[in-house]
Amino acid sequence: MASTLNSYAASLFGSEELADCVVIFCHGDDAQPPPAKRHKTAGDGLPSSVFPRLGDPLPAHRMALFAGSARLRAQAERWTPEQQQAGSKPELRVPLGSPEDLPHALSALRFMYTGKVVGSSAAQLLQVRRQAAYLLVEGCVEACDAALLARITPGVPQQSAEGVASIISSSPLAPVTELFACRRLLPEPEESGGNSATAALLRACRQQLVLQGGGGPAAVVGAAGQSASGGSSSLGELLAWAFRDAPSLLCDPDTRRQMEALPAAAMEALLGSDSFATDDEATVLLVLGHWLSANTAAFVLACNQLCRLVRLSQLPEDYLHGILPFIPWFPLTHEEHAFLCQHVSAAGQPKKRARLEASAVGMYDTASPWYAAGARPCRRCDLNRPYGWHIEQADLLAMEKAQTTKKTLSGSFDNGAVSGLVSHGFEWQPFIHSKAEDETAGVYLDCSMPAALCIPANSKRIISLASTSARLVVHRWGGEDGSSREVAHVNRFLRSKDYMKVGKGLGKASALPLAPRLNAGMQGGDGMVPLHMWGPYLHEGKLTGSLKFL
Repeated sequence: MASTLNSYAASLFGSEELADCVVIFCHGDDAQPPPAKRHKTAGDGLPSSVFPRLGDPLPAHRMALFAGSARLRAQAERWTPEQQQAGSKPELRVPLGSPEDLPHALSALRFMYTGKVVGSSAAQLLQVRRQAAYLLVEGCVEACDAALLARITPGVPQQSAEGVASIISSSPLAPVTELFACRRLLPEPEESGGNSATAALLRACRQQLVLQGGGGPAAVVGAAGQSASGGSSSLGELLAWAFRDAPSLLCDPDTRRQMEALPAAAMEALLGSDSFATDDEATVLLVLGHWLSANTAAFVLACNQLCRLVRLSQLPEDYLHGILPFIPWFPLTHEEHAFLCQHVSAAGQPKKRARLEASAVGMYDTASPWYAAGARPCRRCDLNRPYGWHIEQADLLAMEKAQTTKKTLSGSFDNGAVSGLVSHGFEWQPFIHSKAEDETAGVYLDCSMPAALCIPANSKRIISLASTSARLVVHRWGGEDGSSREVAHVNRFLRSKDYMKVGKGLGKASALPLAPRLNAGMQGGDGMVPLHMWGPYLHEGKLTGSLKFL
């Protein structure tokens, strides 16, 4: 019975049978909502000079539209009997950005009758998704996302999809290449489910690159030749797109683990790509350090090839002089490091640099990326995205009960980034600090040397400065139920002026006013008196805040 009803409902799409309204497609600003009321004009009732029609009117059924599209329902409900001419049907307008959007809008409307998305390629599915998101078609966005994910991930059934052609190719990377070719159609963060959908698709692409990237460029050539898009791309371009950029890669534990699982050939393609973005080259060096930590045996064989792809001449000056010489796994001699520093300092002096290069013939390869490669694209996709952090109530209690004069606790990031977030080749983490009798607590941003660089512990006398642009926040909780979040403290750091010694922190000593301490005699049986001081900052057993890079 249910199957019969579903088949009948599907057969009504575009049919005059039982139709009680009409959908008119017109060329207009698809970001602009339909007008509140129609102004009747001659002919079809649309101000066609402003919104010219696209295609034929579509017979439709309010029962399907009301249940399937919140936007069309709201538009239909604005019609009044006075607006409707005798014998005519209400007209619902769907503005489209271009005539090419018409088949995709029709597919989104068809979904309300069939429950299935129609698309033979990733590009078509993304375009149907966009129309469905605008029209607020119930379930269609999710069905498009599932169909897209099924194209990339082997073994995932393509449910609720028809006409979705699978890519038959000898290369498992063909679906990744296809999605890369239409990457500009991927949903923006502000679109319905845009952040989670794009993140899931990129994760699936990265997983395929992890599994198949060892095939090297040949695998991608095969994929490009057989993908539905017909486009072409290099393995390095695919990797640089899927992993986005060096700093945000290292800030996300899941993406970092996928990078660490790349075969050596894929890692070589990523580091060698001109499309691989970063905040500066120090972070790219740190990416290689993390890969080394997870692939010690493979690194021994690929050390020279991979290290040669780091653009040493693009390292920040402090990193070039103060950090690079102490990295034990990097194959750079003291003599060549001295020459490299001279070569970098000769920037803007073509005659001096040419003379240096001539003097180095037979000793150093000044045509290699160490010397000759330009700067990578400068960006990070998580810019201005707040990373939540917290300190557990139990840890605060233990700190307050500790018999020490100075008390310090580091925050833990909600996404599981244990060693901190990465910016400009260093790791950054918030911490709080208080003294036994203080009425306030300090909030600081700590900068530390990444363990992945393997700099020996006996190198503590290395002095290096670092800076980043970031916004550090601590929350206060109020309201009757304590669920109203406010900003208790905010500190903005600027890369151009807020320098700190690596291994130390920078912040404000009197950032958080603490509640007056209770007398020991007021302590109840729960032993929680020390936490009374932190009360305004605690929510669900945690002190909370955020850190975002600017």
